[in-house]
Amino acid sequence: MPNQTSTTQSTLSVWRLVGDLLTSQSIVGQVALTGALDPVDAGSPATPRLVPLAGEGGALAAILVPPEAEGAVLCDGGALCPGLHLIRHADQLEVDGQTFWVAASVSADVTTYDPAIHGDDVYCFVTKVRLHPGDEIVSCPGRPGVPCGIIYRRAAWEMALESDPRFRCPGCRFDPSEGVWKPSVPEISSLKSFLEKARRAHGGPSEN
Repeated sequence: MPNQTSTTQSTLSVWRLVGDLLTSQSIVGQVALTGALDPVDAGSPATPRLVPLAGEGGALAAILVPPEAEGAVLCDGGALCPGLHLIRHADQLEVDGQTFWVAASVSADVTTYDPAIHGDDVYCFVTKVRLHPGDEIVSCPGRPGVPCGIIYRRAAWEMALESDPRFRCPGCRFDPSEGVWKPSVPEISSLKSFLEKARRAHGGPSEN
């Protein structure tokens, strides 16, 4: 049975398209989905809001669509009815003509083994060698929305990366080479036509 710890966390970011410029902002608490991504207490009750979640079931956040915003919020091109909707990694939101993407950034960081944090009687997943307090380890962060926590000795983790550039964590398939996710250039370049088709499909006004 793989050694695991429940302390793995990821950073929730919201990407926003302003003209042809992409910007990103890390999110901790609830925010109103406006141009400034204001905290909820600064937004109007009629403004859709994004609520970070713990990543259960693959969901990173939820979007609360108030009755006043009916028909004004799209997720991956589909209109959202008033209520609470789960948002997953790389989902694209359009709110009142503004475009957002919700994404999680995860990284495998080196730390030291501490029985109080990682548990007693823990072994490296690769070498099967028992860990001792103070040993340098890597705790796999998992994929966005899919926590892992399998523990490797630092040397074993680095050796795996050096020996196989395509190395993936056997427990969750985390890819250490992926880096920070952001919307791709082709996705952005075709965004306007995509959103225009979505508006027309749902009876919304054209931008022309």
